[in-house]
Amino acid sequence: MPATNTTTRRKKAEEAAEPKPLQVPFFDALGERNGEVDLPEAIFAEKPNVPVMHQAYLRQLAKAPNHTDGKAPAEPGTVRSGSRA
Repeated sequence: MPATNTTTRRKKAEEAAEPKPLQVPFFDALGERNGEVDLPEAIFAEKPNVPVMHQAYLRQLAKAPNHTDGKAPAEPGTVRSGSRA
C-alpha cells in the first residue's frame, strides 16, 4: 500500500529535525560562526580503523627525538657537518 501524505510529511519533518551527522559549523577568520558546511560522505562517513591509527601513533612516538639526557637539541647553525669543505 502506498504511503499517505500524512506519513510522508511526518517522515520529512523527522528528517528535517534530525541534524545531519556530516554537517559541521563553519567559522570565519575572526572566529564567528557563519553557518554550516556539509562534509563529503565518501570521505568522512568511514569508520576509523582504530588499530591502524594506534600503530601510526606509536610509530610517530618512536620517531620523535628523545631528549632524556637533559641536553637541549643543538641549534641548526652550531652543528658541524661531516663533509669536508
